[in-house]
Amino acid sequence: AVVSTQSTGKYIHKGPPSRTNTSSTLSSIPECSQNAAHKFGFVNRSTQSISRRKSLRPWKRRLAILDSANLSVFKVETVESLIPISSIIDIQVDQKRVFGKNVIVIRTDDNREHFFQAASESDLNEWMVRLESLTNL
Repeated sequence: AVVSTQSTGKYIHKGPPSRTNTSSTLSSIPECSQNAAHKFGFVNRSTQSISRRKSLRPWKRRLAILDSANLSVFKVETVESLIPISSIIDIQVDQKRVFGKNVIVIRTDDNREHFFQAASESDLNEWMVRLESLTNL
């Protein structure tokens, strides 16, 4: 489950996400977190440095939560990364499928690219709509 702390506004991930039954894990997110989140769900994630352009790091399954301030990426019991919405300078869909199917490429002002692979094309489209509305890109 993912919970939002009232005092800090941060999310805490309790326990590993289920790879086979995501609906029961997602439905266990408290209502306060669901209301604060613009989008949440499981994605496959990888990163690379824009300047180095070497091969991608291995894909890892993560829980992503998009709220008005951050795109939070969770692994077991810790926040793996926090991408401030204000740091996002470009969002694109990998149309050529260089990095795989249903992949969103997010570029940040720290010269990094973050790759998120959605479960389906409709999930990809929903992530794009939400990200674009928050970043005004």
